[in-house]
Amino acid sequence: GTPLAAKLGSPVLLALLTGVFLFAEVSNLSTHITLRNLRPPGTRVRRVPHGYGFDLVSCPNYLFETIAWVAVAAMTRSLASVLFLVVSTGQMYLWAVKKHRQYKREFADYPKSRKAMIPYML
Repeated sequence: GTPLAAKLGSPVLLALLTGVFLFAEVSNLSTHITLRNLRPPGTRVRRVPHGYGFDLVSCPNYLFETIAWVAVAAMTRSLASVLFLVVSTGQMYLWAVKKHRQYKREFADYPKSRKAMIPYML
């Protein structure tokens, strides 16, 4: 096969997309750590998540995962990666809508401006 940098036409573009991928995956990890730390050990207490990503959307982990897969699809330019991006994003969106509705039902003070997965839109 053709080397990825040659396929993209530019090593700079490859570096940029790799940077986007790494940013998205580190951001995804950060949101999972925030979620893990919401519940004190040994309790069943539930709280509204706040902080990085959570001030805009209910499920920033899905947003950042989608951004990572956009970078992969752009790097590989393969039909398989684009198909995976579409299917996985659709599934994560359905999960995000369900979680968003659950948060709104459970917490009276849930932020009204917060969207499910995509800031300012969905």
